[in-house]
Amino acid sequence: MSADKSLQHIPQFTTMPLAGEQGWSLVLKGPQGQLASLRIDGFVGGGNGGGGGGSGQGLIDYYIVEGTTTDDVEKEIFIEGIEGSRIQIAADSAVYYQADFVARTVGTGTDVAAWTLKGLANRNAGGTVDQGLIYEERIASTDPNFSVDVRANSVVNTINIYVQGAVGKTIAWRVHCSVLRTNQ
Repeated sequence: MSADKSLQHIPQFTTMPLAGEQGWSLVLKGPQGQLASLRIDGFVGGGNGGGGGGSGQGLIDYYIVEGTTTDDVEKEIFIEGIEGSRIQIAADSAVYYQADFVARTVGTGTDVAAWTLKGLANRNAGGTVDQGLIYEERIASTDPNFSVDVRANSVVNTINIYVQGAVGKTIAWRVHCSVLRTNQ
Protein backbone atom coordinates (compact mmCIF):
# COMPACT_ATOMS: atom_id res chain seq x y z
CA MET A 1 0.00 0.00 0.00
CA SER A 2 1.40 3.44 -0.89
CA ALA A 3 2.01 6.06 1.77
CA ASP A 4 -0.77 8.13 0.21
CA LYS A 5 -3.44 5.43 0.60
CA SER A 6 -2.28 4.35 4.05
CA LEU A 7 -2.62 7.88 5.46
CA GLN A 8 -5.80 9.02 3.68
CA HIS A 9 -8.10 7.45 6.26
CA ILE A 10 -6.38 9.10 9.23
CA PRO A 11 -7.96 12.44 10.23
CA GLN A 12 -5.47 15.32 10.46
CA PHE A 13 -3.19 13.89 7.73
CA THR A 14 -3.08 15.00 4.11
CA THR A 15 -0.73 13.79 1.43
CA MET A 16 -0.24 15.41 -1.94
CA PRO A 17 2.06 15.04 -4.93
CA LEU A 18 4.52 17.89 -5.39
CA ALA A 19 3.69 19.87 -8.51
CA GLY A 20 6.18 19.10 -11.25
CA GLU A 21 8.45 17.12 -8.94
CA GLN A 22 8.98 13.55 -7.85
CA GLY A 23 8.26 12.61 -4.27
CA TRP A 24 5.44 13.29 -1.85
CA SER A 25 4.63 15.97 0.67
CA LEU A 26 3.04 15.09 3.99
CA VAL A 27 1.16 17.90 5.72
CA LEU A 28 0.36 17.48 9.42
CA LYS A 29 -2.31 19.59 11.11
CA GLY A 30 -2.13 19.96 14.86
CA PRO A 31 -5.04 20.39 17.29
CA GLN A 32 -4.81 24.21 17.16
CA GLY A 33 -4.54 24.26 13.35
CA GLN A 34 -0.76 24.64 13.17
CA LEU A 35 0.83 23.05 10.12
CA ALA A 36 4.05 21.18 9.58
CA SER A 37 5.17 19.69 6.30
CA LEU A 38 7.58 17.00 5.25
CA ARG A 39 8.76 16.35 1.75
CA ILE A 40 9.95 12.84 1.17
CA ASP A 41 12.58 12.23 -1.55
CA GLY A 42 15.41 14.66 -0.98
CA PHE A 43 14.64 18.01 0.63
CA VAL A 44 12.79 17.86 3.91
CA GLY A 45 11.01 21.03 5.02
CA GLY A 46 8.94 21.98 7.99
CA GLY A 47 7.22 24.49 10.16
CA ASN A 48 4.43 26.93 9.36
CA GLY A 49 4.43 26.64 5.61
CA GLY A 50 8.18 26.26 5.25
CA GLY A 51 9.99 24.07 2.83
CA GLY A 52 9.80 23.78 -0.89
CA GLY A 53 12.79 24.07 -3.15
CA GLY A 54 15.13 25.53 -0.56
CA SER A 55 13.04 28.70 -0.21
CA GLY A 56 13.77 28.80 3.51
CA GLN A 57 10.49 30.42 4.53
CA GLY A 58 9.69 28.15 7.47
CA LEU A 59 10.60 28.64 11.10
CA ILE A 60 12.56 25.39 10.98
CA ASP A 61 13.79 23.89 7.72
CA TYR A 62 15.71 20.69 7.07
CA TYR A 63 17.95 20.13 4.06
CA ILE A 64 19.86 17.21 2.58
CA VAL A 65 23.08 18.42 0.95
CA GLU A 66 25.25 15.98 -0.96
CA GLY A 67 28.16 15.58 -3.33
CA THR A 68 31.30 13.63 -4.19
CA THR A 69 35.00 14.47 -4.02
CA THR A 70 37.87 12.76 -5.83
CA ASP A 71 40.85 14.78 -4.55
CA ASP A 72 42.06 16.99 -1.70
CA VAL A 73 40.61 20.26 -3.04
CA GLU A 74 37.85 21.92 -1.03
CA LYS A 75 34.52 21.63 -2.88
CA GLU A 76 31.15 23.21 -2.29
CA ILE A 77 28.25 20.73 -2.24
CA PHE A 78 24.58 21.55 -2.79
CA ILE A 79 21.01 20.72 -1.76
CA GLU A 80 20.14 17.34 -3.29
CA GLY A 81 23.43 17.60 -5.24
CA ILE A 82 21.92 20.23 -7.58
CA GLU A 83 24.61 22.74 -8.62
CA GLY A 84 23.89 26.21 -7.19
CA SER A 85 21.09 25.04 -4.85
CA ARG A 86 22.02 26.60 -1.50
CA ILE A 87 20.31 27.31 1.83
CA GLN A 88 18.78 30.79 1.53
CA ILE A 89 18.83 33.39 4.31
CA ALA A 90 15.83 35.76 4.22
CA ALA A 91 16.29 39.52 4.57
CA ASP A 92 16.47 40.85 8.12
CA SER A 93 16.78 37.43 9.74
CA ALA A 94 19.06 35.38 11.92
CA VAL A 95 19.52 31.65 11.44
CA TYR A 96 20.97 29.08 13.78
CA TYR A 97 22.10 26.02 11.87
CA GLN A 98 23.38 22.57 12.67
CA ALA A 99 25.02 20.57 9.90
CA ASP A 100 25.62 16.85 10.47
CA PHE A 101 28.13 15.44 7.96
CA VAL A 102 28.85 11.84 7.02
CA ALA A 103 31.41 10.66 4.46
CA ARG A 104 32.34 7.27 3.05
CA THR A 105 34.64 5.95 0.37
CA VAL A 106 32.63 4.94 -2.71
CA GLY A 107 32.80 1.23 -3.51
CA THR A 108 34.89 -1.13 -1.42
CA GLY A 109 36.98 1.49 0.41
CA THR A 110 36.96 1.63 4.18
CA ASP A 111 37.34 5.35 4.91
CA VAL A 112 34.50 6.97 6.87
CA ALA A 113 34.03 10.22 8.78
CA ALA A 114 31.39 12.24 10.64
CA TRP A 115 31.14 15.78 12.03
CA THR A 116 28.64 18.23 13.48
CA LEU A 117 29.04 21.95 12.80
CA LYS A 118 26.89 24.62 14.46
CA GLY A 119 26.73 28.33 13.80
CA LEU A 120 24.74 31.53 13.62
CA ALA A 121 24.34 33.59 10.44
CA ASN A 122 22.83 37.08 10.41
CA ARG A 123 21.46 38.95 7.39
CA ASN A 124 20.70 42.66 7.58
CA ALA A 125 21.16 45.70 5.33
CA GLY A 126 24.93 45.23 5.54
CA GLY A 127 24.79 41.70 4.11
CA THR A 128 25.07 38.21 5.52
CA VAL A 129 27.76 37.29 8.04
CA ASP A 130 28.70 34.49 10.40
CA GLN A 131 28.23 35.70 13.98
CA GLY A 132 30.89 34.38 16.28
CA LEU A 133 32.78 31.16 15.72
CA ILE A 134 31.57 27.97 14.07
CA TYR A 135 31.40 25.14 16.61
CA GLU A 136 32.91 21.95 15.16
CA GLU A 137 32.74 18.48 16.64
CA ARG A 138 34.64 15.76 14.80
CA ILE A 139 32.85 12.54 15.70
CA ALA A 140 35.28 10.20 13.93
CA SER A 141 37.47 10.04 10.82
CA THR A 142 39.68 7.32 9.40
CA ASP A 143 41.53 9.84 7.20
CA PRO A 144 42.97 12.99 8.82
CA ASN A 145 42.93 14.79 5.44
CA PHE A 146 39.11 14.95 5.30
CA SER A 147 37.60 18.27 6.38
CA VAL A 148 34.30 20.15 6.35
CA ASP A 149 33.15 23.76 6.68
CA VAL A 150 29.99 25.90 6.67
CA ARG A 151 30.15 29.60 5.79
CA ALA A 152 27.68 32.45 5.33
CA ASN A 153 27.91 33.93 1.83
CA SER A 154 27.26 37.70 1.78
CA VAL A 155 27.17 37.87 -2.04
CA VAL A 156 24.13 35.62 -2.52
CA ASN A 157 22.86 35.57 1.12
CA THR A 158 23.14 31.84 1.66
CA ILE A 159 24.73 29.25 3.90
CA ASN A 160 27.35 27.37 1.86
CA ILE A 161 28.61 23.88 2.72
CA TYR A 162 32.13 22.71 1.84
CA VAL A 163 33.93 19.36 2.02
CA GLN A 164 37.45 18.16 1.30
CA GLY A 165 38.44 14.57 0.59
CA ALA A 166 41.83 13.07 -0.19
CA VAL A 167 43.94 12.40 -3.28
CA GLY A 168 43.11 9.10 -4.98
CA LYS A 169 39.87 8.55 -3.03
CA THR A 170 36.31 8.98 -4.26
CA ILE A 171 34.28 10.09 -1.25
CA ALA A 172 30.47 10.38 -1.06
CA TRP A 173 29.33 13.18 1.26
CA ARG A 174 25.89 13.71 2.76
CA VAL A 175 24.87 16.49 5.14
CA HIS A 176 21.66 16.92 7.10
CA CYS A 177 21.29 20.61 7.90
CA SER A 178 18.61 21.95 10.21
CA VAL A 179 17.98 25.70 10.18
CA LEU A 180 16.07 27.61 12.88
CA ARG A 181 15.01 31.10 11.73
CA THR A 182 13.82 34.35 13.25
CA ASN A 183 13.21 37.72 11.62
CA GLN A 184 11.65 41.12 12.24
